[in-house]
Amino acid sequence: MRLTLTYGGPFYEKIKKHKETIEIDKSSLTVQELVGILFQKYPQLAEFFENNPEKIFEFSTIIVRGRVLIPQDLPRVQLEDKEEVFFLPVVHGGSAK
Repeated sequence: MRLTLTYGGPFYEKIKKHKETIEIDKSSLTVQELVGILFQKYPQLAEFFENNPEKIFEFSTIIVRGRVLIPQDLPRVQLEDKEEVFFLPVVHGGSAK
């Protein structure tokens, strides 16, 4: 399985990559499993997020197939070959007065 990963926010700050393509020897994978792989590959990410995939949502947004994920989606969303996953900074909005 080949996945394209796009990084922003703390992901970029910790691993110094905006984008990478990774090969995983599996036919399917959940987002939670992907995060586990990234935590193994980049220990600085695991340390920053206290080895807790749900902690990612305090600092980042995960987008798959144009959908913003919530913590409960991590074990449910299955990734397929040639998909792109975005780990982007959280953007807070507000009104200007």
